[in-house]
Amino acid sequence: MDASIREYQAADETDVLDLSLRAWAPNFASMEHVLGPEICTRLHGEDWRAYQSKSVKNVLADPVIPVWVGEDAHGNVVGFVAATVVDAAQGVGEIVMGLSIPAHQVEGLAPH
Repeated sequence: MDASIREYQAADETDVLDLSLRAWAPNFASMEHVLGPEICTRLHGEDWRAYQSKSVKNVLADPVIPVWVGEDAHGNVVGFVAATVVDAAQGVGEIVMGLSIPAHQVEGLAPH
């Protein structure tokens, strides 16, 4: 699979949000199964999608957190990563948020 990485642009927001909701759906389902709906509602509100969308949007909008997106050969966003410098002197950073979809799932994405 040919892929490239580039800086995030505001026009990528919808693609990143859609991708993140699809990718995190199994995690939230698992949490609800393990913790139960009452605790999950207390943690994430009535709709985990709104909670997760807000979390992703906050990271994307933060001017001190650089974000990069991965694209497939067709220009589809297939991943993203947001990172920050923790200790510049030591060259230490931290991934704040990120995900990528497995290569075999890329073929099923519709072009945007």
